Amino acid sequence: MSHEFENVTTNENPISQPQSTKSNSKYWIFGAVGCFGLIFLVCCGIGLGVYLVIYKPFTDFQTENVTLATESPEVQLVTGTPAVVKQPMNIATKGPQEIELSGEISGPDGSATLVIGAKVNGVTWERDYIFIRTEDDQEINLDPEAMFELDISDEE
Repeated sequence: MSHEFENVTTNENPISQPQSTKSNSKYWIFGAVGCFGLIFLVCCGIGLGVYLVIYKPFTDFQTENVTLATESPEVQLVTGTPAVVKQPMNIATKGPQEIELSGEISGPDGSATLVIGAKVNGVTWERDYIFIRTEDDQEINLDPEAMFELDISDEE
């Protein structure tokens, strides 16, 4: 019976052995940086997607129409040159997928309110109407396509 206990010479207690903390901390640092780095990249991807899908088409639409208004001879007669649109413009919903932008357009000779109506289909913005409302409530249509619409009817 004494031979059974001869092979056991030490008490192997994992608590009494020194632990190497330096090598474990490297893994924690790499793990934390990798985890936060991955979260950061995902958030950047989502932000870029939102910018490209939602914000950029809106700003392109707004810039195109503001440029149309500020370069319009009708606006320059009211406001003088240079005509400038005060930013940010007000945004109002007029119905499902219908948006109206409005803001002050002014120059050295006066000011007016620029109104742009749009229909939104997904991420596509289409102008429905664009006009200025002068201080005496006169509305001046600025839509270049409307300039060529003639109301020809036979009234007899």
